[in-house]
Amino acid sequence: MGAPRRRRAAVLVAALVLITGCTTGAPEPPDVTCTTDPAEPVGAEEAAVCLYEGWVATDAALVDAYGAPGVTEELPVAVDDPQMRWGGCAQPGETPEPVVCTWTGAFGNGQVTLEMAVQGTDADGYRVTEVTVVR
Repeated sequence: MGAPRRRRAAVLVAALVLITGCTTGAPEPPDVTCTTDPAEPVGAEEAAVCLYEGWVATDAALVDAYGAPGVTEELPVAVDDPQMRWGGCAQPGETPEPVVCTWTGAFGNGQVTLEMAVQGTDADGYRVTEVTVVR
């Protein structure tokens, strides 16, 4: 009699996971409006989110508005909805090191992280200056 109860419990747990979903604790990306003529100054997170949106949409004008020239040229062609999760941005330190913002997703060939180096200042605004694909 114990085995059928365990099987029902396992089915119930599986159903609850499907209904409620699994949360990873990953932060939500900031809610920003990405335009090809952004109001200055652009924050580091806004630059990373808008560059990502431009890359996914293959919108060169949007990528150019938030990134350095050619910053996405080495990236693979994005699928319509790559299902990458926002990982947030590392806070800038005391030195003029770039802020690093990340997007992570699982693809057929494994886990992939996009590390975006975002440089600038709060007064002048930020731009994505480099994107590195980490596998």
